[in-house]
Amino acid sequence: ARVFPVLDRIPVVAEAPKRDVRDPQDLKRRAFEAFGEFLARMRDRAPLVVFIDDVQWLDQDSVRFVRALFVQPDPVPALFVFAHRSEGADDNPLVQSVLQVARDNAALQTRMLAVGPLPASALSVVAQRLLPGDSDAADAATFAGEARGSPFFAAELARAAAERAPGSPLPSL
Repeated sequence: ARVFPVLDRIPVVAEAPKRDVRDPQDLKRRAFEAFGEFLARMRDRAPLVVFIDDVQWLDQDSVRFVRALFVQPDPVPALFVFAHRSEGADDNPLVQSVLQVARDNAALQTRMLAVGPLPASALSVVAQRLLPGDSDAADAATFAGEARGSPFFAAELARAAAERAPGSPLPSL
């Protein structure tokens, strides 16, 4: 939990006794091993999917952690999904190092899947679900067109529209 503070939200983790490890490198090594064991135990109970979004923003420590999971001769049987922007991914050494270590481990199977822009009809559904029930369907269609294939932009426009003052103009990118 010292290395991954979000884990302190889990009561059993928050209540567990904490060991005092002073050497930062030893702490990281132990944390990586413990997290690998944590994933393995979760996988013992049910199939496991680990989704990491915005891989293009990984830092050196995150890359070391992921690499530590993937270099094991007997990695945790799980589905790891890494999502990242395609722009600049080929030139990002951190993204490439994570992908390469996964490719280099014969025990792992890797697949690359490019996801392009969503059609306006799908974006309209995304926007409509986030708009208040009395909203005009044309607003959702407007947001879908302006979002140019991005569900993130369609959702943000719809959220901003839902929060705007009555009578104010629709939000726009």
